[in-house]
This record gives sequence, structure tokens and C-alpha cells, in this order.
Amino acid sequence: MPMRLFLLALLALLPCALYANSTLTFRGVLVLGDTRVFSLATEDGSQTAWVSLGESFAGHELVSFDQAENKLLLRADGVEKTIHLSSSSPRMEKAEKISEAAELIRSMKFEEMIKKSIDQQKEAMADMTRQMLGDQASEEMIAMQMRAMEAFNEAMDWDGFQEDMTRVYEETFSSEEIQGLLNFYSTPAGRAYVDKQPELARRTMQVMQPRIMKAMPRMHQALGETPPPVPTPAPAAAPATP
Repeated sequence: MPMRLFLLALLALLPCALYANSTLTFRGVLVLGDTRVFSLATEDGSQTAWVSLGESFAGHELVSFDQAENKLLLRADGVEKTIHLSSSSPRMEKAEKISEAAELIRSMKFEEMIKKSIDQQKEAMADMTRQMLGDQASEEMIAMQMRAMEAFNEAMDWDGFQEDMTRVYEETFSSEEIQGLLNFYSTPAGRAYVDKQPELARRTMQVMQPRIMKAMPRMHQALGETPPPVPTPAPAAAPATP
């Protein structure tokens, strides 16, 4: 029994030992404000990650970075070694850029921002329906609109959507532009811009909604339709006289 336990422990440690003895490729450096993250990959390319100093990857701890010589000092099993920034092939450069674009999408809190926007659109749609139809806008009609929006939200493949948007950003922006955007979103102003996007969108809709309502009759006329009557707001109650 002791021999069996020893073999099981040895097998459990074997992957860590293999990773610690594997050769790593240093593929790139990304500057996020005052922080640097480093793109590393195992020799066979089966594992890749962006890692900061003090963190570990494939059994190697990142100890320090020499910017002048573009080299990383790693420590594995108490042994230190240095790896230099590799010259990238076009294929590696594209993979690196895709990783940067994916990091940008995460920095922008893309999924969270879209979901909050959908929730705000649901509220705006209900308000607009009430304004356009007045007394004809039943709560049942509004509830049906809400169910349709919820079904749309549930049907969205958000993971796939983020992958598609990563490709869009990778194809639209250069590596330098993506790094510039990452730098911006790592600053207090950049984080505030991301966090306040839902509120900005909500207030933009509030500004737009009266203009949309005002333009609706002209849109109906352009389509040869009779515009529905625009409900007149109830007059404000006169102040009570003492």
C-alpha cells in the first residue's frame, strides 16, 4: 500500500515537473498603465497566457524583467533562468494581436455593458409605447414586449459574440492602437468611462426620446400612413389658493 501511494503521488507531480522542465517562449509585452504583462507559451503551444511579475506559468515564476535587453528572469524549482523576447513569425504576430484584442474586450466589460444596455432599452421601449399609444398601451402589451426582449437576451450566444467582437477589433485596429486603448482603459479615466457607459446610454436615450416622438408623424407621412394621435400630457394641477 505505501508503494502504491508513493506511485500515485509521483504521477500527480509528474505534469508539474514536465512543465517546470519545458522550454517557454516569450512572445510579447503589454503595458497596462503602470503594469506590464508578458505573453508566454509552452514549447508546443498547447498553453498560452498573459502573466504579470510574481505570477507563475507552467511551473515558472516570473521574477523580473530587463526592459533594455527584453528578457525575463524565471524561477522553477529554485533554479533561475533567462528567456529573451522571441522574434515573431506572421502567424505568431496574429495570435498575439488576437490575445491583445481579447484582453481589450475584457477591459471594456463588453458583455456586462451590452446586457445593461438591453435592460435600459426594455425600459425605454415601455416608456415610448406608453407615450405613443396613451390609453391604448395596455400593460399586457408592454409585458409581451418585455418577454420578447428577454427571449432575445437568452438566445444570444454571449461567448460566441465576444469571440466575434474580438475578431472585429483585431481586424479593425492595429496592434499599436489596441495597446493604446488598453493603456487608456487601465487608467482611472478609462475605467470610469467603461463603468459609466450604461448611465451615459440611459441619459442619451432620455435626450433622444422626445426628438423621436416629435419625428414620428413626419415618418408616417413619408410612408403614406396616417400618424397616430400624439397623446397630450395632462395639464398640471393649479396650485391651491389659501
